Amino acid sequence: MIKQQNDITVWLQQLSGQELRSVDALLFIFDGVEEIDHPQAVSLTFSTSENCVLKCASDGESMQFSRELLMNNDMGEFGKQLVRDVSACAMWHKCIDKQVFKTYLLESECDKIVGVGFSFDSEISIFVMNLGDELYIFDRIEDCLASDPDINARVIV
Repeated sequence: MIKQQNDITVWLQQLSGQELRSVDALLFIFDGVEEIDHPQAVSLTFSTSENCVLKCASDGESMQFSRELLMNNDMGEFGKQLVRDVSACAMWHKCIDKQVFKTYLLESECDKIVGVGFSFDSEISIFVMNLGDELYIFDRIEDCLASDPDINARVIV
């Protein structure tokens, strides 16, 4: 857990001044319906940094950070997981090509990382948070903190 926290903190520190270039999401699809509101994972690509993948950790409550590529997964009769470019989607399009001004680490009272946040130069923010083994995307920190009163937001940069 400590290494994971250090890795994500270092990554967040490096993002100051970078522009968000694209966002891919791993979406669950069942009977032709895409679950775009709660992706299985998101891959963020910034201007001078390699991509980073954020997804729910196996403990069901914290967030996992990695550099792996998102991959399609056919689960047969149980549906599919497909990688989609969601850069133009409602929650993300306003952040594309905007410069990161501030980053946040969202931590539970047990010191688990449950989310991250980004504020951009044009006063736009976005937060990715694990709530009950699902990723939620918020555009206001107040919504993140209201979703769980035991969450603390720590400014990284």
